[in-house]
Amino acid sequence: MSSRPGVLLDTQVLLWCLTGSSLLGDRTRSLIDAEGPLYFSAVSIAEVSLKTSLGKLTTPPDLTERLGALGFWELPLSARAAKDIARYPALYRHDPFDRLLLAQASERSLWFETADERILNLGIPEVRDARSA
Repeated sequence: MSSRPGVLLDTQVLLWCLTGSSLLGDRTRSLIDAEGPLYFSAVSIAEVSLKTSLGKLTTPPDLTERLGALGFWELPLSARAAKDIARYPALYRHDPFDRLLLAQASERSLWFETADERILNLGIPEVRDARSA
């Protein structure tokens, strides 16, 4: 496989993982089982919390505990990653949560699994389509 130290799932993919969604590709399912540490971002927790409070999502109140039980490690947001949100000018008007997640993955040299077409179209080798077979 790869020498990258782990995998960061974007928020949507993280929720797919928790719910066993059929949208999650076979490659992503197998790498979750086999490849390095898995991370969830504090940024994803903020995004989920905000969307839940706005009534756009329903998530379990013990979300972080469930992720820990599944073997995920929490990835805090560093000042460097927060600053690097501006590093992707093609995403200037894109969701800031996604931009922060991408910056975090880059800072830590993590694979970033997403289904976001705009991010996938950037052509960044470490960004992979979570829907891939």
